[in-house]
Amino acid sequence: MSEEISLEAPSTPLETVGLVCARASFVAVVVGIVEGLLVARAADTSIAGIGMATAGLWLPAAFVALLPAAALHRLPASRRTVFTGLLAVLLAATLFARLATSVSPVLRALPLEMAAALALAWIASGLQLDVPLKRPLAIIGIVIAVVLQVFANRWVDAHRPFAGLLLEHSAVPRFMLRTVLRRFV
Repeated sequence: MSEEISLEAPSTPLETVGLVCARASFVAVVVGIVEGLLVARAADTSIAGIGMATAGLWLPAAFVALLPAAALHRLPASRRTVFTGLLAVLLAATLFARLATSVSPVLRALPLEMAAALALAWIASGLQLDVPLKRPLAIIGIVIAVVLQVFANRWVDAHRPFAGLLLEHSAVPRFMLRTVLRRFV
């Protein structure tokens, strides 16, 4: 029996939690900013801060998206196959969102939001970090997660009419605003 010796130092709890926060923050920021810009474009107005506020609302869903993304990395399929499958799902969801005009905007957005979050979470969870980078990225990830949450809560309280646009055009922020934050009941 041969034992494999790992040269990598074991991760501390701070690094483990922080890297999960960093990965979720990456997903939330990318999906949130893009979705915030699309909602502002749909309303034909420029809304300062809506992208970052949407990212803050997306953060809990980004944590959840990391679970199936990690499971996709454990599949016996190659990375190229999984990437191609995720790209196909993202394309199909985009076509659905553009062509299903008889469906409410919230239901049209849901498959696209989920596909984008899963694809980005898969990318984020597949990143391998060197040991010297783990601790700084972990600390930065925790700080970004906290800042996103605080900013989103304050922005929603200060900009309720604009936050109402998120209720009309998105699914995940709508769920967060109505169910979790109970801002628009």
